[in-house]
Amino acid sequence: MRGISAAPAVLLEPFAPADAPRLAGWVRSPEELFAWAGARFPAPLSEDDLRSHAVRAADPACGIRALRVVDPASGEVVGHLELTGLLPEQTSSTLRRVVVAPERRRLGLGTEMVRAAVELAFGNVGLHRVEVRVFDDNHAALALYRRCGFTIEGRLREYRRLGGRFRSAYVLGVLSSEWPPA
Repeated sequence: MRGISAAPAVLLEPFAPADAPRLAGWVRSPEELFAWAGARFPAPLSEDDLRSHAVRAADPACGIRALRVVDPASGEVVGHLELTGLLPEQTSSTLRRVVVAPERRRLGLGTEMVRAAVELAFGNVGLHRVEVRVFDDNHAALALYRRCGFTIEGRLREYRRLGGRFRSAYVLGVLSSEWPPA
């Protein structure tokens, strides 16, 4: 039916310094931290590092939009994600640091979060492309991004090192002309 739109599955709001304790509690091990943020934050993840990151991301000149994800029905913060490359001269963005609250995992929320982020990038910001990098052994994330219309575009062999072992990653992308997926 035209003219009637469904309520959004999730809302994206700016990540604030006050959100740091919650997010720090969601990333529980060095392995989870590495999968979530690569080498950006040292282990263990500290609230101070997250608060500093929130302040930096709040500056439009840095080109990062750090977002908390809110369940509109309950008002509960249920996730976090970031879009980078959001500067006037850019035409593409990288979706990164996607995490769902531990008690809300495996309920389809990740799919709704990614869709909301891509819709923001294409619909609100007017970008042409969104990409994501996913470790090649993260099968759940690969399946999620493919469900959301992303295409595997390449493989970064031995991309990052964790615990003496190199890990490879895939680059996946979606174009505005491919959005929304069929």
